[in-house]
Amino acid sequence: MKERLIAVLQHPFAPLLPWASVVVSLLAILLLVHSLGLAGAQLTRERLENEWVAMRQSLAQHREARKAQKDLSQVWALLPAERDFAPLALGITEEAKRDRITMPALSYKTESTVVANTSKRIAPGAVDRTV
Repeated sequence: MKERLIAVLQHPFAPLLPWASVVVSLLAILLLVHSLGLAGAQLTRERLENEWVAMRQSLAQHREARKAQKDLSQVWALLPAERDFAPLALGITEEAKRDRITMPALSYKTESTVVANTSKRIAPGAVDRTV
């Protein structure tokens, strides 16, 4: 064994052995730092990127919801203040009568009232509750 070491140290490349051991040591340290430090940092970066994408999607959904709510409030503003849709049914019935179409569910008849120049409309099946 001792003879082998002496033979290696007498080789022409023997002065390069300390430098080669330094390079091998540095490569080992580099691999250690990469596997411990850099891999953990990359995992943290990927986790943060995934959270960032999720937050961007959430923000986009909130913006869309806010826009939809604004559009809905504009639609509600255009609807009449009173939620009585009886005038709509009367308008449909008037159009149907003008075109000579009978709509049993929406048809009505008119009766005179005690007040001059007024009449009341009574839907079929409706109970007259005037006393």
